Amino acid sequence: MKVRRSVVVAAVAVTAGALLAAVPPVAHADAPACAWMDATESPDTRAAQLVGAMSLDDKIAMVHGAGSLYYGVAGHIPAIARLCVPDVLLNDAGAGVGDQQVNTTAFPAGIAQAASWDRALQQQYGQALGAEAWHKGIAVQLAPAVNIARTPLGGRNFEYAGEDPYLSGQTGAAEIEGIQSQHVIATVKHYAANNQETDRGTVSSVIDERTLHEIYLPAFETAVEQAHVGSVMCSYNKVNGTYACENGTLLTDILKDEFGFLGFVMSDWSATHSTVAAANNGLDLEMPADQYFGNALKTAVTSGAVMGWAGGAFSAAGPFLVQWSLLLATAVLALFLLGRVPGSRRSWVYLSGSIGCAVSVDSGRTDEHRQRHAEVEHV
Repeated sequence: MKVRRSVVVAAVAVTAGALLAAVPPVAHADAPACAWMDATESPDTRAAQLVGAMSLDDKIAMVHGAGSLYYGVAGHIPAIARLCVPDVLLNDAGAGVGDQQVNTTAFPAGIAQAASWDRALQQQYGQALGAEAWHKGIAVQLAPAVNIARTPLGGRNFEYAGEDPYLSGQTGAAEIEGIQSQHVIATVKHYAANNQETDRGTVSSVIDERTLHEIYLPAFETAVEQAHVGSVMCSYNKVNGTYACENGTLLTDILKDEFGFLGFVMSDWSATHSTVAAANNGLDLEMPADQYFGNALKTAVTSGAVMGWAGGAFSAAGPFLVQWSLLLATAVLALFLLGRVPGSRRSWVYLSGSIGCAVSVDSGRTDEHRQRHAEVEHV
């Protein structure tokens, strides 16, 4: 991992004058020339440059995991060295840096954290978790979990924040802000209505619209609109008969359109059930492997079955696909999140939004989102 991180440092050494990283700039003669690594350029420019340099295979490689080849991670997206794209490592979860990592802190479970009723303390916890993740080379921490404790028999109630939507949202938002202040992407999960472990892979949560919006979705909305979470994990279960990770109502209509989410949606591990339906309805990243978003997605792309693609390139005739927010975020934004480019939490939000806008064909929607985020108070 140290070797891979040194490659990242070498790639940005030329433009490192204003960087916040503690690592001194290092130049290597064999370092690839990646124009989009110039932090003085706008995120839109950098995003366009990167996409222009990507082959279809490069793009496909960025929308699925490659198993757990590293010790101490839940999954990872491999680096593309010639494009200066680093490995993106993902780690569990909300009570500390896990997956057999050593010399990390075992923090209280989520339900105990929420019982403090203390936003400031929860944000400090998120900062501590994020700092440990950063020092382990983690780019994406798979926390927090904010599902509602609908039944006392819920197998994962211990990592949730109880049965109150407001408390769950405020607890999760504070943790997200803390994690992302340490240059690590937070992941709010499990979206949505994932309230039992029994038959979790087949059960359908049947919920009317009012109940969904008043009880089961507010914590996720808070994570997006208040904390600007970078990633959302869709759940194993079905919601009203459709799997969550291919549910257009949940992922596109509500999360991306209504809430204005600008990050990427990843599946829970092996919670993807299709290629075309998942891609067209808002899933951006299949984890942990490539059963549906590897060769199957490439075939669907070249055949035109997946909207927004044509001949291996993004098509202006198609809708905005957040696949591109992911592949650009993991290439450009990951360097920021690893402390390699300057900015505060506000600039992270702007960078994420700009990355999506650079490849969006629905400019009215993304311009509205950008204006919305530009008005967020800087902290």
